[in-house]
Amino acid sequence: MERASPSFPNEVWMRVFSYIADIPSLKAVNLTSRRFHRLGMDELLRALSWKTEQKALSSLEFWERNMNLAYIPISLSITLRSRDDPATSTTYPAILNHVSAFKNLGSLSISNASLPPTIYRVLLTLSHLTRLDLQSCYVPDAPPHFPFSYPSFWDQDLDGTDIASGVTHLSLRNVARLPPAAAVTIADLHAQIDLFNHLPHLAALTLDYLQSAGPPVFAHLTALTLLPAYTPNHTVGQLNMYLPAAHSLVHLTVGAPAMPGSRDGPPTLAPTAPLLQTLAAPEFVARALVPNAPALAALTVNTPLAAVADALALIEGAPAATLHTLELSLDGWDDEVLLAVTQCLPACRRVALTFRFGAPTADFVFNLGVEHLPRLAHLHTLHLHPRAPDPRAERPGAPALGFGFDDDDDYDDLGIVQRQETRVAAEPPAEAVCAEALAAWTRYNPALRAVRFDLKREWARTHRGGRWALGGVEE
Repeated sequence: MERASPSFPNEVWMRVFSYIADIPSLKAVNLTSRRFHRLGMDELLRALSWKTEQKALSSLEFWERNMNLAYIPISLSITLRSRDDPATSTTYPAILNHVSAFKNLGSLSISNASLPPTIYRVLLTLSHLTRLDLQSCYVPDAPPHFPFSYPSFWDQDLDGTDIASGVTHLSLRNVARLPPAAAVTIADLHAQIDLFNHLPHLAALTLDYLQSAGPPVFAHLTALTLLPAYTPNHTVGQLNMYLPAAHSLVHLTVGAPAMPGSRDGPPTLAPTAPLLQTLAAPEFVARALVPNAPALAALTVNTPLAAVADALALIEGAPAATLHTLELSLDGWDDEVLLAVTQCLPACRRVALTFRFGAPTADFVFNLGVEHLPRLAHLHTLHLHPRAPDPRAERPGAPALGFGFDDDDDYDDLGIVQRQETRVAAEPPAEAVCAEALAAWTRYNPALRAVRFDLKREWARTHRGGRWALGGVEE
């Protein structure tokens, strides 16, 4: 006998099931009643993950028996064997052919595979697919005369719209071109993959420094993410190649290089970003782009600023009328940096300053919200706290920069500048000091809602009486 459940509409139960994060719990819910089984099956199959090739092949048996459920999946992640293992090449077409049956699939992620040419046909059949993520994959060139070489496409409208993939977001990590010739060179592997030529609606692109792309790819991009390169020179080389063609770029994220710069600094970066609104990048990138980005609304500098002058230059060069979010990482705390924000950036709504050494004094914290923060009439979030420690610097016996060099001579050979830090590590203000300061701030900062003086705790303003409550921060 089916047990009774509260008479909520199916949509309510579906929303409840969507909050169940782990698959075993969702399976347990499905077994409690026939109704929950019917409703929970949709949620269970909505996001698929085939973590091994064997898992993918066994899943195909289920889908062959239940093709009536193929409308449910909206995301799929596939992890196969090493892309250099030729023994698995015969199984990839079978797996991808079944993927093309998921007509409502919106996101597809493939890892560790040497993709067959049928990947192009799959992309065309998935009309709802907007996100494609390839990691550690070889990507072949499209078949000759693609897409007309596939008979199933002859009956479609050939006006150039119905036969183009709808992918708008593409992520490539450790991806290489698989040339058709038997003799493969390094230049062939890192040449532009043919896939770019078949994604005419591409708007957001994530690349590492191993993959290259020509100017036509960037003509209509609105978002670009460059994963961390090895050195600043690699990063600047990429940006000088891509930015001149990215006339519509609105969002730019650049990972911090793995190695620090040389004494001479990185080469010159061509500052072209007229429509840029959000920028998250190392200091040397921000220094070049910020003064030439009149529409910039959010700035995050993801490398520590060694000198106060560097921070002040960024603040003074940012557009005062549009910048509403600022995140900087300081090497050492200096009151002048925050004071410059209150004087130069009146539109700021969120300010986050982290630091490694020093700390604001109790007097400065108390007076800050009374004398200076009121200039930022729209400020709702303020973070002033020590930054998280760099795990690379915590290894026993590791050098300060943590990149595995054995002695100072190794650094000197590469032209890397080392600094011997002797300052006292940063400590947040005492809780009593923070509470007293916030009580004084309340009257002068009506928009302020969240303040953090500590990495793991945040003061939140309550709705009644303007009081402040201290709570933990989720990791």
